[in-house]
Amino acid sequence: EIGITEDSYRRADKGFIFTRSGKRVYFLGNKEKEIDVVDCCYSLARNYRWNGHTTIPWSVAQHSLLVAKMIEELKWRTPVKNKELAIVKGLTHDFTEAYLGDLVTPVKREIELYNNIETELEKKVEEAVDIDKDLTEDDRELVKRADTLSLIIEAMTIVNIDDKYRDYCNDELERAYEDVRGKAILEKYSK
Repeated sequence: EIGITEDSYRRADKGFIFTRSGKRVYFLGNKEKEIDVVDCCYSLARNYRWNGHTTIPWSVAQHSLLVAKMIEELKWRTPVKNKELAIVKGLTHDFTEAYLGDLVTPVKREIELYNNIETELEKKVEEAVDIDKDLTEDDRELVKRADTLSLIIEAMTIVNIDDKYRDYCNDELERAYEDVRGKAILEKYSK
């Protein structure tokens, strides 16, 4: 069985990285106060989306800003319960990548241990930015939708995609137009 095991926790003291500020961040175990927002921002500004396969440099930090901006500005059909917390979640939704890197999604889906470690780090991030208790499931879902929408916009504007994937993206955009109450509102993000 793959997952976080007793043996994994015994090795946890060796399972860390050093950050820009010199802190240790442990992948397993519950070490307090190790997530540093500045370290995360620094790292994500230097990690590129799409494994760097874009027509322009596009960092994970820029992607996160786009997600937060869409949460803030788009008129979602499902109202945001706590917009400020949802925006913070949009800004920090990929903070785990500051420690784990931006592993491409098709590979990430197949590695259960990676997903378990990422989930544990995600909890630490939410505690560090104080959104762990008050962010609703609806707002979490809205952040996921904004994240997916950002991915589609990126694919169509800064990635050389084939016709089959372009058709998929166009279908997803049509669904997104319904989600955000109108094409005109969303089109400004697609340019």
